Amino acid sequence: AAVKRYLRRKMVNKLIREGSVIPPEIRYGDLGCSVPRVVQHTEDDTKIKYELVEREEEDEINYRDGQALITATRPVMRQSQQYWMFEYIQRLVSSSDEEVDFECVVLGCIDYERYRYAIYVHRLGL
Repeated sequence: AAVKRYLRRKMVNKLIREGSVIPPEIRYGDLGCSVPRVVQHTEDDTKIKYELVEREEEDEINYRDGQALITATRPVMRQSQQYWMFEYIQRLVSSSDEEVDFECVVLGCIDYERYRYAIYVHRLGL
């Protein structure tokens, strides 16, 4: 969204420099800032003159908006990622006649008694 707003503002600035008409469909939300309005324009003028009219109200940003959806989707995302990782390993092993090796980095020990370690598998990105 930020990139689109930047590109729209760049285009509006170009229209202002050229003295062209800014489309009336462009609103505050499209640019993320106030939209310049025509000050005066007659058919004799080659360029249109604009002024910046500030908005009266401020946008309220709720940073927690949508947080529940993100929290709810994390388990599904993890399960999906785990499924496709196992699917990739299964296809890799079934297509190979030899034993498949993975290069790993040991990140640390989780449980000494059960020999559980945290590892990073380069080929899987996990």
